[in-house]
Amino acid sequence: MTVERKDNDGDYDPGNCHWGTMKEQGRNKSSNVLVEYQGQKKPLSVWCEELGLRYGTVYMRLFSLGWTPETALK
Repeated sequence: MTVERKDNDGDYDPGNCHWGTMKEQGRNKSSNVLVEYQGQKKPLSVWCEELGLRYGTVYMRLFSLGWTPETALK
């Protein structure tokens, strides 16, 4: 477990920090690719994990081929 900020732009004060796993901390980075799909915005890695898709394939569909999230994540 590591100390993680709830708001990346906030300070490391008790109200903005909690214990998180390395996976959670990695998903809270500002460099994550956020994708809105079915009315929810999540990191692309989360969508791929939840839907059983390969990240590289979906990334290419979205950013090289210009597919919509609705098409790329099916």
